[in-house]
Amino acid sequence: MATQLYRVPTQNNLQTTLNAQMAQGASTCILATDLSGVVRLPGIFVVDRVDASGNKTPNAREYISFTGQSGTTLSGLTKGLGGSTDQLHNVGAIVEFVPDVVWEDAMHQVITHEHDVYGQHISLASLYVANTLNLAVPSNASIQREDVQNSFVHNALNTSGASLQGFQIRPVWALPGGASGPSVPMGVPLVMTDPGTISWISAVAQGPASQASLALTIRKNGVDILANSYLFMIPMNGTYISLASIATNTFNQGDVFTVGTSTASSMARDITIQMYAR
Repeated sequence: MATQLYRVPTQNNLQTTLNAQMAQGASTCILATDLSGVVRLPGIFVVDRVDASGNKTPNAREYISFTGQSGTTLSGLTKGLGGSTDQLHNVGAIVEFVPDVVWEDAMHQVITHEHDVYGQHISLASLYVANTLNLAVPSNASIQREDVQNSFVHNALNTSGASLQGFQIRPVWALPGGASGPSVPMGVPLVMTDPGTISWISAVAQGPASQASLALTIRKNGVDILANSYLFMIPMNGTYISLASIATNTFNQGDVFTVGTSTASSMARDITIQMYAR
C-alpha cells in the first residue's frame, strides 16, 4: 500500500479530551469537542501524552491516525503508531494534534518517491496523455531520468545541443543509370552524424536485373558489413531485395558508408539503396 501524507489541523496547539472510553483495538473515538472544520483528513493525534496536571505519562502515551471525522467522532483509527502501544484510554484522557515521527516519515517517503534528498527529480510517474498547452516549466528544473512511451512534437524539438540517442537514421543512396560491372563503387560516401544500430537494408531498381542477379555491397570504412555479399542480391528479373541479417550492424559517429556491386552485368537500372538504423 502506498504511503499517504497526513494533514495537520487549522489551529496550533489543538487539545481536547476523550468523552468516552477508547478501547484497545478501537476503530473510532469520541471527543469532548466538535472539531468540524478544524481537523483535516487524514490526520494523527496523541492521547495520554500528559495527564490532567501536565505530567508526562510515557507508559500510557499512544499515537493514532484517523481517516474520518464527523462532529465529535474520529473514525478509521490505526492505533499504536510510532513505537507506541495500542491500549485502553479512559474518559478525560488528553488528546493533542501534533506532528510526530509517523507524520514526518510519511512526508519523507512520499517526497523521495520521485525526488532525491536534495529535491531533484529522480523518476516521473507514468503518464498516458500529458496536455502541455499551458505548461509552466521551472527555470532550474532537473530531471535525472524520464521514460516516455509515446511523445508527439508538433512544432519544434529544441535540445540545446543535447545528445539524442535512439532516433531513426535512414541513409539513402539514389543511383541513376545502370549497374554493369563487378566490384563497382556507386553513389557517394555518406558520413554518419550519430551512432546507431542497423535493423535492415533494402534495394529497389526501376528496371529489372535482366541478364543476371545483382549482388550489392555496403561497406563501413571500406569493410563489407555483410557476412556474405550474395545475400544482398536483387534476383534475375527482380527489382527488390530486403535484408535484416547483417554481420556488422553497429556504427559510430563519423563512420563512412559506401555502396557498390559485386557481380557482373545485370542491366538493373536506377537503383535506390536504403539503410534503416536507430
